[in-house]
Amino acid sequence: MKGDFKMWSIKEVKQKGKVAMKANYWMTFAVSLLMMVLIGGGGGSVARSVHSTVDQQLDIKNGVENVSGNENNGAVGESENIASEIVENINDMSDMEIAALITMLMTVFAAITVLSIFYTCFNLLITKPLEVGFMNFFVKNTEAPAAFGEIKRAFSPSWMGNVLTMFLRSLYLFLWTMLFIIPGCVKIYSYALVPYIRAERPELGANETITLSRKLMNGNKLRMFLFDLSFIGWEILALLTCGILNAFYVMPYYNCSKAEIYRSILSENAGEY
Repeated sequence: MKGDFKMWSIKEVKQKGKVAMKANYWMTFAVSLLMMVLIGGGGGSVARSVHSTVDQQLDIKNGVENVSGNENNGAVGESENIASEIVENINDMSDMEIAALITMLMTVFAAITVLSIFYTCFNLLITKPLEVGFMNFFVKNTEAPAAFGEIKRAFSPSWMGNVLTMFLRSLYLFLWTMLFIIPGCVKIYSYALVPYIRAERPELGANETITLSRKLMNGNKLRMFLFDLSFIGWEILALLTCGILNAFYVMPYYNCSKAEIYRSILSENAGEY
């Protein structure tokens, strides 16, 4: 029960994470590097997710401001002139040239559509489940040096269950983010343990997994946020080394420490879930 365990501390989980990383360095490095390539960050790093959420909101805001500014500066009139020139050029083209232009535009549109569908399917069916496999590797690595094969949990025993769970998590985060930045950021932390739980308890349904993550993160969201902040110094150094330090040290260190947080939270809630 909670009373039998002291609350986890950032210093403690980082120390344990560093020990776990050093005990199996090259394997943790390889898995972290693969995560960076496929997911675009360290194990779906919560800090990166927050930054992405904020950036998207700022992009929307800046886009609206830019449009407003352009209208005040007469950009609309310039756009109309460009459109008129395009129409005149098209009128001067022969039927064969117009047909060739239409064919080219349709080909480009079809190619973009196919690539978009492929990317969406790959992300949904491969990348999202792989996050479960990656987290399974790091959870196992908290106990003993884990083998690369631990990431196969992404596809076995329940690949479609992983697909559905990770899809619903992304959907819920998107809907919460639509409300505003703060609710979306809070839910990012609420759902932070979803891939870890899914890796260890594949028998749970998608919503059961998400609900369990939310319950386990009650009282832990702020500390996990501070845990992320504790890596800012490392992130700055990683930028100064063009990402080299990030690949060889920061991400393995972060991922191993994050898995220790999951283990600590489970210990604090032993027998409750």
